[in-house]
Amino acid sequence: MGLRTFLQRGRSYRFSGALQAAARNTTATVVARGVSMTATVVFTALFSRHVGVEGFGQYAYALSLATLLGGVCGFGLDSWAIREAVHTPAQSTRIIGHSLFVQALLSVLCLGGLAVYFAFVHRDPTMLAVSLIVGTYIFLDVSALLVISVFRAREVMAYEAIAVVAGNVAMLVFTVAGIAMHVGIRGLLLLVCASYGLKFAVIVWYAKTRCGLGSIWRELRPSAGAVRSGFPFLVMSVGNTLYGTYPRLMLAAFVTIPVVGLYAAAERVIALVAVVTGILDIIIYPIFTRRVQTSREAFARTYEQVTDFTLVVGLVIGLGVACLMPEIIFLLFGRGYERAVPIGMLLVPSISMATLGFVNSRAMLSLHKEKMMSVTIAATAGGGLAISLVLVHFFGAPGMAVTSLITSTAGFLLYFFYLRVKLGFPWITVRHLIYFTLFSAVFIVAYRIQTAGLLERVLVNGALLLVALPVFRAVRLLDWLRVFQITMVGKDSRVSVA
Repeated sequence: MGLRTFLQRGRSYRFSGALQAAARNTTATVVARGVSMTATVVFTALFSRHVGVEGFGQYAYALSLATLLGGVCGFGLDSWAIREAVHTPAQSTRIIGHSLFVQALLSVLCLGGLAVYFAFVHRDPTMLAVSLIVGTYIFLDVSALLVISVFRAREVMAYEAIAVVAGNVAMLVFTVAGIAMHVGIRGLLLLVCASYGLKFAVIVWYAKTRCGLGSIWRELRPSAGAVRSGFPFLVMSVGNTLYGTYPRLMLAAFVTIPVVGLYAAAERVIALVAVVTGILDIIIYPIFTRRVQTSREAFARTYEQVTDFTLVVGLVIGLGVACLMPEIIFLLFGRGYERAVPIGMLLVPSISMATLGFVNSRAMLSLHKEKMMSVTIAATAGGGLAISLVLVHFFGAPGMAVTSLITSTAGFLLYFFYLRVKLGFPWITVRHLIYFTLFSAVFIVAYRIQTAGLLERVLVNGALLLVALPVFRAVRLLDWLRVFQITMVGKDSRVSVA
């Protein structure tokens, strides 16, 4: 049954509690992600113009270092906390308190390491200040994500949305005020840090007053259990952050800071789109966790339905970004970042792969395959570093973009085939062969026409979409009702989630 038929039935539908909860959480998450994406777009446009290409490169370098160390400080405990809080909600305060102690201790050590490096090893007063400020608010955000796990475990994302909105509004207000006062890069980042502090305070307040979280301070103590349980997630988290940050670190080491700024601009466009696709990351995990508890068959059925739908959604989003990449770069960063366009075009296919990547990673966690994920991520990051040593040397930033594309494709296919076999499905089907063929053709054409005019790009990419969507529909890759298992049951027309 298609969408039009569903809407034209003229009957009264009753939605199950599970579907209503999913709809509420999805709405809250969409609002939060929408506000976050909008605020990031505005902040990026204001900040990049205010500090210039070199200043933006310094910021991107510091952000890469802080994000990498943030993976260490987080210790992967947010993913562990969600899973444990779902199973034992009464122990949420103990879980959060013990985890926060570990994160706070590691954050102090990492900030000290940054200070020593830029003060004595690679002396740079500007980078010393920028890295410490950025590191502080990244580590604060890591701890906020841990407390947010209480909301996600109880599937009340509205409180997270409120905190995100408050933090992002504060960030924009402080940024505009700082630019109006003509403060430098360090002063501007201090104001951003203050907005992250405000968001953290709002998150903790809602967790305590609305979700019954007890005194975190009383539970703020070392715990061997938290360290032992979080270690598999730590390897996975560090691997993820290394995978996401090593391109900028490699470029800073072997090229120049302005080139880091160009690559970071292209990468920021991809990251902004990932904010939208990342909604799946928040919504899917609790659903997968409960499906596993119900039965392996229920989990497998849900995974296959979500995967097929996500493949198409990711391709459509990626093609749309590819069509408008030059305009997005110029709008966000200005004409001075024109050389970032071809870099961004090489990174665009990773949007589609990242969309399914969120689903696959949560499926692996639900199946308790953390160790395999850790090994795979570490291997992918190590392979990327090795490949980039060659490609960056010969091709610079485009070589790094190709490296990212190669490693993204390898990880994407590995998880896709592994999970299908693990859940009892054929490792490949005719509909997936059709998808991968069209996927390759679509993005090759989009890359070749990147220098054409806007109208030509819209017409060509639109034609590609008009060809692909009916094909996907015909092979049952695009069936939105099947994703939520919406079915007609008797005269009451009950709508439910399988």
